[in-house]
Formats: sequence, structure tokens, C-alpha cells
Amino acid sequence: MKTKIVGGIILLALIIGGIYLFAQGKDELVMLDTQDESSTELAPTAGTDQEVEDTRTPEQIMEEEGSAEIVGATDTSVDESGVETSGQIEIAAEGELIGQDAVAPVRTPGEVSYTVLGSNFAYDITEMRVQEGDVVTVTFRSVDGFHDWVVDEFDAATQKVSTGNETTVTFTADKKGTYEYYCSVGSHRANGMVGTLIVE
Repeated sequence: MKTKIVGGIILLALIIGGIYLFAQGKDELVMLDTQDESSTELAPTAGTDQEVEDTRTPEQIMEEEGSAEIVGATDTSVDESGVETSGQIEIAAEGELIGQDAVAPVRTPGEVSYTVLGSNFAYDITEMRVQEGDVVTVTFRSVDGFHDWVVDEFDAATQKVSTGNETTVTFTADKKGTYEYYCSVGSHRANGMVGTLIVE
């Protein structure tokens, strides 16, 4: 009788152990299967789209993915006659303008208009060209700091304005030559906040 009970217990233990081992083996197979599927999805195969080389330019990548620096932003404004003008500016991460030459003015016979942006310590336009006798209008806007726009030889000076504000000055460029325009606030001129006005 005792032998039969012991034999039954051993048999039961073997059956339970077999079921347990079978279940463990099945779980491992499922895990391996899952890993194979995920690695298949992640690994690109030859001839698929995933191997296409990225042909975007650095500018397109910066525009699509964002950047700490804004380069080549376009400043668009409308002058008093309703003509839209645009000029390219560069703004560093701190909001400081980097000087940019040859921004096209708005020109009508005998009249020229420029829109100038100022920051600490630069103008976005570092050179202006006009013809002798032109009536020149300069609209100055501060994008960072307290500044103005001055050219002594024509007694032309805007008001001093703070960030986000603008002011305008009009004068007649009645003598040929090359003249410096500058910010008269504090030591801004000495710090490089200058540009060149050429009267041809």
C-alpha cells in the first residue's frame, strides 16, 4: 500500500514537472520569435526606401528640424507709398544682428527709402548707395536695445528708440562722397554700430 502511494506521488511529481518544463520552453520560443520579428522590422534590407540618402541641404535640415540660430531671415516692410520691401538679415541665438551688405532700397525717381534694423551693436544694412540729389528716407527699427541712426554730414538723425519701436528721418543727399552713419547712444559707435552711406 505504501509503495503504491509513494509511486503515485512520484508519478504526479513527474507529470507536474513535465508540464512546467513544457510551459517554460514554450515561453522561451515565443520570446525568441518576438525578438526575431522586431529585429527584422528595424534592420533595413537591401533595395528598400530606408537606404535612400538624405539629399536635403543644411538650410532645409535647419528649417525642418529647428536650430538655435536663425540665419537668413527675411525682414519685410511696407513704405509710405505702399511698396513692399524685403531685406535679408541674420539674427544670432541671442537676438543680435549680424551686418549684411547690399540690401536693395525702394527707389522711385529722385527718392530712395531704406528700412534699417539695429541691435547690440550692429545695423543689418552696413552699406547704402544713393544718387546725388536723392531725397533719402531711412526708417530705423530697434530689434534689440536702445539706438538711433545718424549721419552728420547731412544733419540727419532719427530719434532714439527702444526694442520694438521705429522712427524715420528724411534728408537730401546733395553732395557726392562716402559718409559714415552710426548709433550715437553711449559707446555704440565705438563698439562697431556703424555703416557707410555712398552718394554717387
